[in-house]
Amino acid sequence: LFRDALARAKALKGTESALYAMVLASLANAIDEQTRYGEAETVLREAIEISIRVNGELYPETAQMISNLSGVCRRQGKREDAYQLAVRALDLNRRLVPGDSTPTADSLSRLANAESELGKLDDAIGHMREAIAMDERVLGPDCHSVGAGYANLSQMLGSAGRFSEAILAGEKALEIDTKLYAPESYPVLTDLLALIHAYRASGRLADGLGYTRRAIAMAAKV
Repeated sequence: LFRDALARAKALKGTESALYAMVLASLANAIDEQTRYGEAETVLREAIEISIRVNGELYPETAQMISNLSGVCRRQGKREDAYQLAVRALDLNRRLVPGDSTPTADSLSRLANAESELGKLDDAIGHMREAIAMDERVLGPDCHSVGAGYANLSQMLGSAGRFSEAILAGEKALEIDTKLYAPESYPVLTDLLALIHAYRASGRLADGLGYTRRAIAMAAKV
């Protein structure tokens, strides 16, 4: 489907066009979802190069492509590349829309994940908190990105040995995901397992017993 759209875009506007770059980026996203990360990276880099030539770097679609490329690189274990691309995307989004915006919050989240994988936990925690706060202001407190942000923040805090804070963030993620998803959904189960781990790591296994029972009951129904 995307390759047909690419052929049509080429026929309509040629390969040096914003339309062709956007369809290329969509194709890259589809390839990425199939876990063909190396191929996705190649296609997405081509889309970025065309978008920069046609629209310039300081352009919303270009910034989004660069942000997406950061994620593709991270999934391949290219941690430094992912970090540098996330920094670049965040800078572009902040210049494009000063103040709060969904693209800026997304870039902050991607940067935090890249920093976490490089062991820059203090920076990662700070940027993830900033992303969550921005998403709460723009989208409201009970949206998917806020729930995912708290889940990621909980993992980062746990990695930093800050277990009490990790538990609080994990409980916030569970609270939001319970509102958004079915009681026995994968996000809810993931939140429960993360909380059980955080309580165990903090030496408070008994305090997390309720979450353990809930997770066991969910697993028995699957």
